[in-house]
Amino acid sequence: MILLIDNYDSFTYILYQYISEFIQVQVIKNDDPLPPLETVSAVVLSPGPGLPKSSGLLMQHIQALLGKKPLLGVCLGHQAIAEAFGAHLEQSREIFHGRVSKIQHAGNEIFKGIPNPIQVNRYHSWIVSKNNFPKELKITAETEDGFIMGFSSMNLENVYGIQFHPESILTEYGKEMIGNFCELVSK
Repeated sequence: MILLIDNYDSFTYILYQYISEFIQVQVIKNDDPLPPLETVSAVVLSPGPGLPKSSGLLMQHIQALLGKKPLLGVCLGHQAIAEAFGAHLEQSREIFHGRVSKIQHAGNEIFKGIPNPIQVNRYHSWIVSKNNFPKELKITAETEDGFIMGFSSMNLENVYGIQFHPESILTEYGKEMIGNFCELVSK
């Protein structure tokens, strides 16, 4: 079962629909306690408003999960995982709410079998900074102007972040990316 941590976002249940096509899903809010970890095969951290450190127990949950369970962070979840590794967030020069961007990606893991480049939908005003980007993370996707759109852990298996919204109808191959994560964590 995949645990989906809802950061009080309207996109959470679209993510739920996508994930449930591949594997059973349980949803909790970011201020709920974690269920027993032996019942969870992986965790998806949903998008949400605000910043990771002001999102309920999100950062504590990530610390409890790192190295124990596979993680996929989407938008706010991506930013939260990056911060847990020591990355810094910076306010974007532009606000990206419902804007489509072209990204290049590494073509592996989450992006396995996905054409390059692709169009993705973005809803954010903060980004993970490239300044002092943690050595433990590897950038796996970027916009044409160099903003980080995806990363994976160099040392921990199956830890990923994507800044864009794979569950948005405006993101190409979003369901396939979710399917790739579900396949990775089902092995």
